[in-house]
Amino acid sequence: MSFNLGGFFDVFFTRGIRETAQFLDKKIKRQMTKHGFEKVQLVGHSKGGLVALWWLLQLGGHRYCDKVITMGTPFKGSYLTYLLLFTPLGFFWKDIWQMRPGSSFLEKLHEKFPAFKSREKWGYYKSIILAQDKRTLVEDSIPEVFVQLKKQGCTLIGLTTMRTGRWGVIKSVPEWRYQSLIKVGLEFSQKFKDHVFKQFEPSRSHYPQLYKGILATNLVGKDQLLKAFLAHTNIKPNRIVFFDDHQPNVHKVAKVCEEKNIAYQGFHYLGEDEIPVNRDHDKLLKQFDHLLKHEKWLSLNELDNVDE
Repeated sequence: MSFNLGGFFDVFFTRGIRETAQFLDKKIKRQMTKHGFEKVQLVGHSKGGLVALWWLLQLGGHRYCDKVITMGTPFKGSYLTYLLLFTPLGFFWKDIWQMRPGSSFLEKLHEKFPAFKSREKWGYYKSIILAQDKRTLVEDSIPEVFVQLKKQGCTLIGLTTMRTGRWGVIKSVPEWRYQSLIKVGLEFSQKFKDHVFKQFEPSRSHYPQLYKGILATNLVGKDQLLKAFLAHTNIKPNRIVFFDDHQPNVHKVAKVCEEKNIAYQGFHYLGEDEIPVNRDHDKLLKQFDHLLKHEKWLSLNELDNVDE
């Protein structure tokens, strides 16, 4: 469902972003009542993403919305707006002024959610969540499966889309991942020495690596890193059994095994779809408010104790 956001002759988008968000709020509530929707999902392009975010954070839209997707939205403003300010459009389009870098509108938006001020800052907050959040298994039987496979002489290697090096408060992402897995009873085979794959282009000055039985891609394709690993170790397994929650990876690894003449079984893992998702948006906002104020991520149980 798309909305005509109105404006001059119902075509030219002359409202300010705040006013447009209020207009959007009324339209959404009207449609929810008319069609019996419990929640909506918004897709906003460019300026529309700022409208959606203002509605979500400043007008209580989080109570009615499951997801907001933005495309090409200038969260930090756009210097192209200065070109328009010197044309007659600058006299009619209030939102042009609001999208200037450092505008009072953007500052107000960032007050509510300062992580949007920079990608690096948001990455820092995400690292806090990862470092402090308690990891759990989708299936409790997996540790026993690991034990039985090792008894049968199988080599277990992790292959994960994960950066390497430091990230925010996490000094070493591979070591953090290794310790997280150990805590839930999972340990991959360590028959191969740790190795850094410097034949790939570095990302953030780091390379893909093998660390304690875990291949960390650092933005390299899983199929490419697997091929590099097989070449480095000079091994040819009798069979590779591969599980991944992203189906294209299952197909790409299959092609590597076909090239190497290695028997292959690939499985698209869907267990993650069964993980319950917290839909209490008020609690989510409280979690993020606490994170931004204290740089500490609270579980829902911890949040309840704080509220008390």
